[in-house]
Amino acid sequence: MDLLIDLPNIQIQDAFEDRSGNYILTVISTEKCTHCHKCGKRIEKSNGYGESIELRHPDILGKQVYLRIRFPRYQCDCDGQPTTTQQVSWFTRRSGFTKAFEQRILLSCVNSTIADVAIKEKVRYELVSGVVDRNIDKAVNWESIEKLDVLGIDEISLKKGHQDFVAIVTGRSDDKIQVFGVSRDRKAVFLKHSQAVTNFCMVRLF
Repeated sequence: MDLLIDLPNIQIQDAFEDRSGNYILTVISTEKCTHCHKCGKRIEKSNGYGESIELRHPDILGKQVYLRIRFPRYQCDCDGQPTTTQQVSWFTRRSGFTKAFEQRILLSCVNSTIADVAIKEKVRYELVSGVVDRNIDKAVNWESIEKLDVLGIDEISLKKGHQDFVAIVTGRSDDKIQVFGVSRDRKAVFLKHSQAVTNFCMVRLF
């Protein structure tokens, strides 16, 4: 089951199916450190756990998946001896989703609207809108892209029936589709200066 959720440094402690047919997984982080939010230093002194949170993750075998986790807290020896809740690469603080599920949300928005995606994925409208807002104009790390077969630039509608659009940039390599960024600039000017763009085989424009 650990392999099915495909998250680094995560171990499943318990799993069950609720009355709605959803998988509820209780997981723990196997990382033993974090970085102090005040001084930035790596810290390893344990200081309990944060509150339990529940995160939506991509479906498994057609069933909705929810992860329940309490992230560990660590104490620093810098001024005031502050405590910091562990931050992980697969989750954005205050989001109700894992980053993998946020990618799914963004891909679902292509040629659709936020309202339609909310209905399709069975999540609240404001949560889908929050995913889009968090990803607008986020810088793309092109150097991390090793291969790019197809680059797609699509317009998505933020509101049904309104002329309010953003451009979503996706890439496909070996049949795997990934969201690179969302921009209010439909021409996606930031792409012009990327060396990665010169490596793709075909550009798909909508």
